[in-house]
Amino acid sequence: MGLYFFHLRERGGRLRPDDYGVDLPDAEAAFEEALLGARGLMDDAALAGEDVSGQCFEVMDADGRAAFTVPFLLALDDESRPAVH
Repeated sequence: MGLYFFHLRERGGRLRPDDYGVDLPDAEAAFEEALLGARGLMDDAALAGEDVSGQCFEVMDADGRAAFTVPFLLALDDESRPAVH
């Protein structure tokens, strides 16, 4: 298990830090969590008439190292997901 932080990078460049993180088994689970979060935020934004498709999650591990970035647009197409290492 490892702690992953899902910082939200907004379209204008503003970063909304995740101060709590989520304990997950591995990077693949963290990637899936980021996709689910992106889908949820996009659904909520669509209901409000907003477009958040240009946002992304910058995922960091417990040591503060960048693990990967998940653009929200990636959440729309499961076939285009890159491999997570």
